[in-house]
Formats: sequence, C-alpha cells, structure tokens
Amino acid sequence: MPNDRGARRLIALVASVGTGLLGFYGFLAYRSYLWSPMWVIHPTTAALPDPPTAAYTPSQARGLREYEEMRCVVCHGPEGRGGVSNPNADPGGKIPGLRGVASAYTPDDLKYRIRNGSHPVPLDDKKPDPPIAMPGWEKVLSDRQLDDVISYLGTLKKEAAAPRS
Repeated sequence: MPNDRGARRLIALVASVGTGLLGFYGFLAYRSYLWSPMWVIHPTTAALPDPPTAAYTPSQARGLREYEEMRCVVCHGPEGRGGVSNPNADPGGKIPGLRGVASAYTPDDLKYRIRNGSHPVPLDDKKPDPPIAMPGWEKVLSDRQLDDVISYLGTLKKEAAAPRS
C-alpha cells in the first residue's frame, strides 16, 4: 500500500491550501466589512435640533434633516463645505464640498449619484486607492427623501472667491 501514504499527503496538502485560501479571503471580506462606509455611517437616533425652518421651504428643511440624520455631514461637512481628508483622492486628497453642486448637476444626475454612490478617482495610480467612497443610498432613502435632499442641496450656493491682494 505505498499509494495510500502519497494519497493521504495529497489530501492533506489540498485541505491545508483550501483552508488557507478560505482564511485569507475570509479575512479580506471581514476587512472590507470593517472599512465599509455603510457599516460605519448609519442613520443617527440622537435627537437633532430642528433646522431653522424660516430660511427653508418645507422640502428643503426635510432635506437638511435627512442630510444630518443620514450623516452626509460627516464627510461633506456642515453646510456642504467638504474638506474631510481622503488620501490620494481627486480633488486634492479631500472629500469635495457640495456647495454649488445643484448648479453643476441636473437633479437626475444628483439622484443617480446619491442612489448609486461614488468612488473617488485616485490622484496617483501607484498609491493605494482612496479609503473613503460614498455609499449608495438607494435602499435607504425613499424617492421623497431623495427629492428633499436634492432640494436642500440647491440652497448650498458656491462661496465667493477670496479677494486677491
């Protein structure tokens, strides 16, 4: 029975390689879960102050509320100012602000981007991809909520450029 020993070694080799591959890919899946924005960024249950409704239409006020509750503010900043660091991301290694976005995109374009998410373009292909990507909110926001957020984004006007001296 000399073949039994070789067969057992082959089976042990295949089993150990298979176990190693499962462990490796399991680790990658777990790591991607840990870094997933949808896992980290979820709607808040904290009581938020009511937005200043006098400055907004009802749709815009609801949109501001969604912007805060869905934690868009975490990455895009208060009042859509942006500036959160995202290494190797275009533009300039930061998450872009949303001021003026309503004049740069049509409402349908904005709906598509919010529903499907957005992945930043790397500045340098030789460096790791930017760690933060915008998740898609298709399964989280209703059509009305989406319209309200887009209505609120319309209130975020581009800031005037600083005067040069």
